[in-house]
Amino acid sequence: MTPRKKAPKASSDDTNRAGWSYAHSLIEASLDPLVTISAEELITDINTATEKITGVSREKLIGNNFADYFTEPEKAHAGYLKVFEQGQVIDYPLAIRHTSGAVTYVLYNASVYRNEQGEVLGVFAAARDITERKRTEEALTDLQSLLNAIVDSTNTPLICTFFSLLPLLFFCIFNSHPLGYCLLFPFMPLIQHR
Repeated sequence: MTPRKKAPKASSDDTNRAGWSYAHSLIEASLDPLVTISAEELITDINTATEKITGVSREKLIGNNFADYFTEPEKAHAGYLKVFEQGQVIDYPLAIRHTSGAVTYVLYNASVYRNEQGEVLGVFAAARDITERKRTEEALTDLQSLLNAIVDSTNTPLICTFFSLLPLLFFCIFNSHPLGYCLLFPFMPLIQHR
C-alpha cells in the first residue's frame, strides 16, 4: 500500500476569495433587489435584480446616490438616515422608477453592516416588490367607494342592490379574486341579520 499524498493547503487568499465568491453568488441568486450603500449614501454594490428593477447597469449604479432612483428621493434619503439612527428599518415603503418610466412599489428592509472592529461601514438593503398588492388595494378602495356611492344614492332597498351583484360576487369568490370579498363586505350586516 502506498501512502496518499496530502492535498496542498489552500492559502488564506484562496480561502477568502472562495468565501467572497460564495457570498456573492448567494446575493446574485436573490430575486429581490439588494444593494449596499456607503456612509456617504453612494451605492457600492448591487445584484442583478436591482439592475432589472431600475433598468440601469451595475456599472452606472455603483458610485451614484442611492436616493436618485426613487420617485421620492427625499423619502428614500430619510429612510437611509433612519437606518443609521435606529440600526435598521423594516417594511419602509418606497417606489422605484425604471428608466422606461414604470414604477415599482417596494417595501425596504435595511440594516447597517460593520467591519470586524464593529465600525459601521454602510447599509445593506433589500426591497420586496409589492406593486400587485398595492394595485389590488387601490382597486378595492375604489370599488368600496363606488359601492358606498351606489348604496347612498339609491332609494332601492339594499337587498335589491345585493341581489343584482350576486353573479359578479359569486364569480369573484369562486375564482378567489379579492374583489369578491370587497363586494361582499358592505352587505355583511345584512347577511348576518337574516
